[in-house]
Amino acid sequence: MIDVAEAFGITAESSADETDRAIRRAFNQAGPGGTVLLNDFGADWVVNDTLFLPSDFTLRLGTNAVVQAADNPTFRDNAVPLIRGTVGRENITIESDGTGTIRGIADVIRGISGEDSQTGNVFNFRGHGVQFFSTRNVTVRNINLDNHGGDGLQFIGADPQFADQNWVENRLVEGVVSTNNRRQGFSLDSGRNIVVRDSVFEATRGENPSSGIDLEPTFSYERLENILIENNVIRGNRNDGLQFALSNLDASSAPVSVTARGNWIEANGAAGIFVGQFRLGQDDAQISGEVRIEDTTIVGSGLFDQAGNADENVAAVRIVQNPGPSARSRDEDLRLIFDGLSIADTADNRPGTRFGPIGITSFAGAEAPDTVGNVTFTDLGVLDGFDRPFFETRLVADRAALENVRVDGVVGSPGGTGVVLEGRAQTDVDIDVTDLATLTEDLVAADPGASGASLVLDLAGNVQYALLAEASVATLGDLGELNVVFRDAAGAEVLTRGLDFRNVDEDLELLRVFTSPVGFASAELVVEGPAGFAPADVRLFAVRAVPEPGVGVLLGLGAVGVGRRTRSGRGR
Repeated sequence: MIDVAEAFGITAESSADETDRAIRRAFNQAGPGGTVLLNDFGADWVVNDTLFLPSDFTLRLGTNAVVQAADNPTFRDNAVPLIRGTVGRENITIESDGTGTIRGIADVIRGISGEDSQTGNVFNFRGHGVQFFSTRNVTVRNINLDNHGGDGLQFIGADPQFADQNWVENRLVEGVVSTNNRRQGFSLDSGRNIVVRDSVFEATRGENPSSGIDLEPTFSYERLENILIENNVIRGNRNDGLQFALSNLDASSAPVSVTARGNWIEANGAAGIFVGQFRLGQDDAQISGEVRIEDTTIVGSGLFDQAGNADENVAAVRIVQNPGPSARSRDEDLRLIFDGLSIADTADNRPGTRFGPIGITSFAGAEAPDTVGNVTFTDLGVLDGFDRPFFETRLVADRAALENVRVDGVVGSPGGTGVVLEGRAQTDVDIDVTDLATLTEDLVAADPGASGASLVLDLAGNVQYALLAEASVATLGDLGELNVVFRDAAGAEVLTRGLDFRNVDEDLELLRVFTSPVGFASAELVVEGPAGFAPADVRLFAVRAVPEPGVGVLLGLGAVGVGRRTRSGRGR
């Protein structure tokens, strides 16, 4: 291992040219299997141009160490990354203990516009923090990425000439905090076997898309294959929290396979989760695969659009033109599956607001598909403080029909369980939800106690339950959890479903809907969290026995009436 400050005599009085030169010399000397250590030496490690990472290499930032982009024309005037792993490189690690930072030029993220001096392309963002370009076997762990003029972290594919490697492969992103970047917290253009977990993507603003995480292939030969996004916090981004922009894929593309589970998505300007396809006027544009969203919480979506106004398309979940069944089999179409999704406090009905918690749209003209759908929501839980439908479609009436859509769960809203379905027709649409206000069988109606407490429950198998609770946590790092844990006869966990409370500054009420497993031996309500965490007003309801597949209420109407009013207290 090369300790750069020690090996090259770097001190707080060293110039930017000296720190830059020392890092590059260390990179060259490290050799295969080498590690370069950048410790805090009393000043930042200023870098004058992109650092290229070799193969079989570890870059380690010591406690409180900062790698800083120099305030020079290279980074101020060009869209170049601060650190890059390029085509053909492999076995690379960037790591720290959670205090090391890779930082851009702070004022570049604010309101700039210009021309790339290398290409002449007009653009509104600058360099990315860390970029991997068709590389393999990479780990980014416990690193902070902030104040970059482009993306905090970016994974992209190569040109078609690299036919066997036009994607990023075998990547672990863990414990990363990507904050206050201009374009994206994290962009995944092309990847296979990617895991992103236990990270924070927040406060992105300045240049579209301005999302926390954006999965957006640029070319049809790129891919999103075996992607797992779990247990992350995605909050306070100017536009969408988690975005799937899939328009550049087509029928020739590899099937999409993405799972996002256990994520906390809070206070994003537009949708909490956005899934969109935009060029669908021909059959060869229809893509295949599956996007799964599991056990995820969306709080406070639709605060602002890019211009700072109420977004006309706000929704906790917004789906644009996901096609319904095509001439191919349904297994070959793109399926959107939401299981165990909790939604609370979506933006209000101020002028211009178009949707409530869930919205599905299509466009006019040749871009619109004949059918929109292939969407399933199971064990959905919605708390909404405003008198509006919880589920709406806005489809071009003479063009797109709604097909193959299923929704089941529990809704607590002054608008009850009302939905609005617009479009040419509805086929195979099954919406079977329960109004929270109608649930009277409280299985738990008490404070279960502080952290570490548990309460034995008498529950049945294959029954849908609704867990409703209010709690607060002092800081983002203090995760409070209220879980229902099912165990087998040996005491091993069979299934855990519950609520996370990661909000910072106020009490928050959440609803989690779940279906109990068959054949469990015991169930208990368990409180876990920091000292003093004790959820209040905890209630558990038995909703219904789960029906056999295909049994439900089929809707073929243009609109469905408003259900009963839920109990008061929504929309604080």
